[in-house]
Amino acid sequence: MKRKNGFFTLCFACGFGAGQMYLGYMRRGLSIMLIAAADFFLMSLFNNTVFGVLLPVIWAYAFFDTFRLRSQETPCPDAFLFDLPALLGSDWRQLVRRRHHLIGWLLVGFGVYALYNNFVAPSLWQVAEQMGLVWLMNFLYGLPTLIVAALMIGLGVWLLRGPHAKDDDDYVGFGGKGDGGNG
Repeated sequence: MKRKNGFFTLCFACGFGAGQMYLGYMRRGLSIMLIAAADFFLMSLFNNTVFGVLLPVIWAYAFFDTFRLRSQETPCPDAFLFDLPALLGSDWRQLVRRRHHLIGWLLVGFGVYALYNNFVAPSLWQVAEQMGLVWLMNFLYGLPTLIVAALMIGLGVWLLRGPHAKDDDDYVGFGGKGDGGNG
């Protein structure tokens, strides 16, 4: 494989995944671009800059990975950073069947948020501004962050509680000789 120009490698390394693409690793570069785009999407969707903490990490990984790939003697195969079949399982349709409620609630949540953000919030902002209700404007501005924080806390509590064993009515435990058994 022909060694790429060092100056152009440096220039492209400054973009999320562009350096990998310049070096011929299209799938790897696309993976990094998709991760950065997802982070930007989450920042804008929830009006929350907490997701911005990941951007320097993603950028630094992409930057140094570009030069690591350039310095290799033998090129490694081009592959995505995340293996979708491994993440979703070999039968993604089965995953959708098992988790259809979760996917449904996520879609409902995004839909409700989109309706609120595009129709309800602008009207409430206008009313709050006309009436001079600064507290309402502050509440409306912080509402997406409040919702995301509540969801993260709820998910954390749910994960900390762990899986619960289902009660099985057919199970009868062995109590020993004095339990009326055959022993």
